[in-house]
Amino acid sequence: NAPAAGGAAPAAGDAFGGAGAAGAAGGQNAYMQMMQQMMAGGMGAPGAVGGAGAAAAAIPAEERYKHQLEQLSSMGFTDKDKCIEVLDQCGGNVNRALDKLLGGA
Repeated sequence: NAPAAGGAAPAAGDAFGGAGAAGAAGGQNAYMQMMQQMMAGGMGAPGAVGGAGAAAAAIPAEERYKHQLEQLSSMGFTDKDKCIEVLDQCGGNVNRALDKLLGGA
């Protein structure tokens, strides 16, 4: 391993720049945890339909779209049920919801 600019070379077998074998094990554990979190977030539970989308559906729409509803309300769209219906159709995208609420596509 060649020394990094201005520093010493990592210890032999240390792909994560830690202190020898202990640093490598700790870095690998952190890397593995990160990868597991990424995989769990994007894949959902085995056999689950929709993955992360199914979990989002379990949260009440009023809570799930809280910030979007506040934005729409500040623009004069105060019919919460209609706004939630349109936000559901638009996947929570406020710009697309505005288009629909204003009679656009």
